[in-house]
Amino acid sequence: MRMRVIGPGWRRRHMCRGLTLLECTLALVIVPMAVTAVVMAVVAGQAQAAESLRQTRGAMLGEALMEQALALDYDEISGFCGSFSESPGTLKDPHGVIYPAGLQAFQRTLTCTPEDLTMTFDHGDTFTTAGLRITVTVKHRDTPIVTLRRFVPSSE
Repeated sequence: MRMRVIGPGWRRRHMCRGLTLLECTLALVIVPMAVTAVVMAVVAGQAQAAESLRQTRGAMLGEALMEQALALDYDEISGFCGSFSESPGTLKDPHGVIYPAGLQAFQRTLTCTPEDLTMTFDHGDTFTTAGLRITVTVKHRDTPIVTLRRFVPSSE
């Protein structure tokens, strides 16, 4: 019968490989924390993307209404400004076509106020002209998204 000598290298060669209880516990703590951090970053990114989309759509709707007003003659603008407002679900383009459903959560208003605009030139001369200050406001669920203002000089 042969005797087996157990030397210093025996333990390393014959030790069971695997995870200790401490390593498993650390993994159970670290992995959920990492997954939570990744999920939170994705959710924050989605919220930011949704807000950017809302602002882009609001700006597009505001610019479309402003361009519609600016395409009119001065006298028509003053008549157009009196009471123009579109509530959510009723937004239409200049041709009377209803905007797609994704744009119907917005509301638009257009107001005009008479105003005198004074300009001062480099050499000190001033020039004053009467006109209308056109203001277009776009809201999404009662939260202002964009406000556009333009001055239109009178035709006189």
